[in-house]
Amino acid sequence: MGTIAAIAAAAVLFLSCQQQTPEQELIRKTDAVGPWLAALQMAGEKWTVNSVPATFVHTSVDAAQKAFTKAARETGRSDARTDLRDHLGRLIAGGQAESARLRRAVAAQDRRAAVPAIRGLAALHADFEALSKAFEEPSQ
Repeated sequence: MGTIAAIAAAAVLFLSCQQQTPEQELIRKTDAVGPWLAALQMAGEKWTVNSVPATFVHTSVDAAQKAFTKAARETGRSDARTDLRDHLGRLIAGGQAESARLRRAVAAQDRRAAVPAIRGLAALHADFEALSKAFEEPSQ
């Protein structure tokens, strides 16, 4: 019986160590935002030097917008701190706005107009990465 109790105690201890804070859980649930910001930045950069077709950018924007919408929904449902939810909300809204601006530039075949959107996406990506790093789970 002592062995079973020891195993149960170890299991409880293990599970308690695996618990995520609401903030860590929110970052995990919205972690697709960062890669999509980077992907849109890259797609825009490649399009401005004529390395990818406009359809690639349009398809990328469409997929990213879906990910941003899902992340916004998760942010709204989260029990994480208000400042984190607000910060993530601004990043997501910024990603939606900059990706829409990139889409408009591509649709108009205006490579110069795409540059501010690309820069905006880069800044949002850097901000998201810093925010994610701030709420990383400590190494065990």
